[in-house]
Amino acid sequence: MNTKTYQAIARPDDHGWWTVEIPELAGGGPDGPNLTAPVGAARSHRQLNRAAHELAAVILDLPIDQVAVEVIIQAPAEANQLWVEGTKIEAEARVAAQHGAEMRRQAVQLLREQGYTTATIGQAFGISQQRVQQLSAAAK
Repeated sequence: MNTKTYQAIARPDDHGWWTVEIPELAGGGPDGPNLTAPVGAARSHRQLNRAAHELAAVILDLPIDQVAVEVIIQAPAEANQLWVEGTKIEAEARVAAQHGAEMRRQAVQLLREQGYTTATIGQAFGISQQRVQQLSAAAK
């Protein structure tokens, strides 16, 4: 049994089909090296896994149940860039939100140390007394 897992790259084409390539299986032909990866096709996203396994099985000359293939969807570069930037901005926002929350806890703690009541702090910051208590407890 073949224990290697091959990666198949899948992307939609201009005609509504999905193209599947397995770059690791690019090999030599009778006329010398062939650097082109073997290509298969599927009509829908749901058929990609089967198409990739069939492609690998044919190239490797193995039964389909003896090949392992992981299908990776290749999104357009623009979409990938948006995804990466969005992920980065979300992470930065989480850090900023944590910092902001810490500063709010410090502000409540500062007023508590100066003798302000929870009602007074709540009115000063436009929050409920319960929220003042929560922030006070978290600051300790």
